[in-house]
Amino acid sequence: MMELRIAFPGDTPVEAEDETFVIRTDQMVISGGQGGGPTPLNLFLAALGMCSGMELLAFCKTRKLSSDGVGLRLSARFDDEGRRVEEIRVEVLLPNSFPQQYVEPCRRAVSQCSVKKHLETPPEVTVTGRQD
Repeated sequence: MMELRIAFPGDTPVEAEDETFVIRTDQMVISGGQGGGPTPLNLFLAALGMCSGMELLAFCKTRKLSSDGVGLRLSARFDDEGRRVEEIRVEVLLPNSFPQQYVEPCRRAVSQCSVKKHLETPPEVTVTGRQD
């Protein structure tokens, strides 16, 4: 089982740490934070985009296709209060020189992103507590 430890190193930053990395988040200044890092929602969307990007890059590498000019654009639409993501779009960006026969397979490869699959079939989240 993967485990992250969450800590509060200051006024508003929050850190998540595993055996290898520390990821620091903050809130925007307008929300009472210091703006010293991405918000948790930024990281959530970035995780989806980067996972999708890893699938696209792997597709290109496996077929010995150049990844020059290849990328993704992720956009998110929020509800009226701006507190919940209602729609996420991942657009595959390919240069005109990219072989046409691989355009649709690239889209399918991006759709295999494991973060996307977790959104489609979300895990159960249980909140427990204890005092030490």
